[in-house]
Amino acid sequence: MAISLEWEPHGAVRIYNGTIHIDGIVDAIAQLQNDPRFDRLRYLIEDFSAVDSLAISESEVDLIVAHAIGAAYSNPHIRVAAVATSEQTRQLVRQFAKDSPYIVRLFGDTEAARQWISGGETSPVPLEIQLQASVEFEEGRPVR
Repeated sequence: MAISLEWEPHGAVRIYNGTIHIDGIVDAIAQLQNDPRFDRLRYLIEDFSAVDSLAISESEVDLIVAHAIGAAYSNPHIRVAAVATSEQTRQLVRQFAKDSPYIVRLFGDTEAARQWISGGETSPVPLEIQLQASVEFEEGRPVR
């Protein structure tokens, strides 16, 4: 298991490799949120394309959502672009997005994720609107 974090001028890319467990994700969350640059973060690309398996339960996804809700009070500006190809990973991302305070979109490749990020609004979105916006999504577009 390896999770790396690469900082960019206005955001960050977190790259997951191998089999990922909840402990690794919680450590990666702490690394991101405890960094002084977190309050200036405008996007996060979560790249799961090299993941073999996400060994995470549905209740553990709720724990990840709880961390995101707390972080949104510090920085409500973040848009999350998740890159995943396996159906198992995509389903866990969908579960996260359903309750996440951030606007989350799912993509099949990093190029599409970066395109969405580059065209994005960076002003804060009220938490209530973010919750509504993240309820349903697919391939970078809200599903209605």
